[in-house]
Amino acid sequence: MFKASKALGLAALLTYLSALIHFATPAMTGFSRDAFWLVPLALVYTLMAYLMLPNRRLMAWLTFFILLAGAIAALGASVGSATVPQTWWLAILAADLVAASLLFVYLWRPKPVVKA
Repeated sequence: MFKASKALGLAALLTYLSALIHFATPAMTGFSRDAFWLVPLALVYTLMAYLMLPNRRLMAWLTFFILLAGAIAALGASVGSATVPQTWWLAILAADLVAASLLFVYLWRPKPVVKA
């Protein structure tokens, strides 16, 4: 069994939540064509959250930057998208930003020293 820090575990949980919101977006919009591009992103978010849980710092760094890019994209899409409600984009934005901030807390601390 692995020991994950609380910040990493919560960040993974919020990344799963963001992926769930991404998956639910087509159903929220009445299955419009404009929302289906979020489903592959949800699969990527789910895979990233799964792979970073065994304290993989490299995967946490990659997830951190992808979550920041996703937050920027959600903020931009909330202004221009007509089919997806703005509050839905803001939910994605909030989940991405909180997960990224928890990953920042995890990555800011030095690596734990393992004694043999």
